[in-house]
Amino acid sequence: MFLWIKLLCIKDTYKLIMEKAIAKEVLFVPGKDFLSDPNGKSSYIRAAYSLSTPEQMDEGMRRLAELIKDELNK
Repeated sequence: MFLWIKLLCIKDTYKLIMEKAIAKEVLFVPGKDFLSDPNGKSSYIRAAYSLSTPEQMDEGMRRLAELIKDELNK
């Protein structure tokens, strides 16, 4: 149902997910949303697949990989 993913080279996933991922029409939840400290940073994201087809899961991961590559090549 849920998959926790740690993005090793990204210390704070919030902006990546809330701005760039949404613009690519793929949605994950930044790990920051699960911290007790609202100002904290997290390198984790959560994926929810309970309503997704295998094809949608593959596409979501492809788009995430593209976002990560773009982020690391800045």
